[in-house]
Amino acid sequence: MRKQLSATGAKPVMGIGSCLVGNAVRYDGQAKCPGSHVQAICEAFEMRAFCPEMGVGMGVPRPPIELVGSENSVRVLDVATHSKEYTVPLAGYAQKVLDMAPDLCGYILVRGSPSCGYEGVKRHSDNGNRLASDQQGIFAMALAVADPLLPLEDDERLNNPGLRESFVARAHAYHDWKLLCDDGLSAHKLVEFYSLHKPDCEALERILADTDRLPLEELSRIFITALMAALSHRSAKT
Repeated sequence: MRKQLSATGAKPVMGIGSCLVGNAVRYDGQAKCPGSHVQAICEAFEMRAFCPEMGVGMGVPRPPIELVGSENSVRVLDVATHSKEYTVPLAGYAQKVLDMAPDLCGYILVRGSPSCGYEGVKRHSDNGNRLASDQQGIFAMALAVADPLLPLEDDERLNNPGLRESFVARAHAYHDWKLLCDDGLSAHKLVEFYSLHKPDCEALERILADTDRLPLEELSRIFITALMAALSHRSAKT
């Protein structure tokens, strides 16, 4: 696995659920043992661990929570009584994480978590019956909204080679992009950046052909969005 260092000599910075690095912060006072592929990523990146539930003041151990509501409108409630709601603070913690670690280039979420789940999180009715497994965790959803370019995956999906390659490639690209932005963008640097990552994407080549027509800020936004999508598509096929 690539171990590129930044211009400061540091590894790229990756966020991760705190329970995945051995911290006993789950609702039952336990940690979660990650697979070997997650451990390999942890060795290649500088990891920053966060637990949204701890971050909003929920202790350990704590009453479990669940997602409740319709497919397009869920709340985070305590399982036992549905009388305590944590939706707003858990969603708000996403921006706090980005403020605390503005150099994040990716984030490893926790499978099935009502706060940190990437996909397939259980959704329940008001009376507690399971309706479907069709949600993201509230924190994960807010993180994706706050930084749409940030690569996200969960610990168990990373067992899939294609998804793992996609995630790592996009994380390195986003790390490189942040360094480029800090150094100062130019049309020439966009072309060099494209040559470095070189996804097979005709759309990106058309975007770069407009370097003299579009304002640099708009061009850069369109370029990096298309590049991240192209890297995801290319790697996920392998």
